[in-house]
Amino acid sequence: MKKLARLRVTAELKQKDVANIFGVIQGTVSFWENGVSKPSFDKIPLLAELYGVTEQEIVTACINSSTNMIHQEKIVNNDKLEQIVF
Repeated sequence: MKKLARLRVTAELKQKDVANIFGVIQGTVSFWENGVSKPSFDKIPLLAELYGVTEQEIVTACINSSTNMIHQEKIVNNDKLEQIVF
């Protein structure tokens, strides 16, 4: 299971639950979990809070599941996002 999906399951949430919380369709959550797309920056803190983990863990999970390695984000000094281009 991909890391982002594992975090969701550990939080005892279904994709549909997360989709409802964020106002997106279930397929969007599936895309995040399978690396087809990534949640926007503004959703990272909310996902971290929802899953009970750090923002860094969410970013790492998104990077590790990403099939598009052109643009990736990471937390720098635990308080700001930095754009990394590969």
